[in-house]
Amino acid sequence: MVVYFLRHDSDMAKCISHRQDAYKTVEGVGRVGICDKKFDYRESFSNKLWAVAAKFELPAKLASLRENIAVEGFYCTDTSTLGRSFIMNIVSEADNPMEGLHKQDLRNFD
Repeated sequence: MVVYFLRHDSDMAKCISHRQDAYKTVEGVGRVGICDKKFDYRESFSNKLWAVAAKFELPAKLASLRENIAVEGFYCTDTSTLGRSFIMNIVSEADNPMEGLHKQDLRNFD
């Protein structure tokens, strides 16, 4: 799953789904969404991907950075001992995907 934030002025915002129900608008700033290889998922707590992202406050944290950014991760479940956790795989600035983020930018994801 990928949780993303795109500013309204980003060229990339024009390339993905424009269905109003497929993402959450951050008033006057941009949009937060969740997607995978095939779909841009509608915001809904019945959708497990949105529920996981909300549990870890990923949409709010990404929006607070006010940068075009994407976080790819996996939701893992081990009901016997560890409970549930979100494991980040890749964090990249969409404008500079090869640079990634500096460590101080990750402080909100601890």
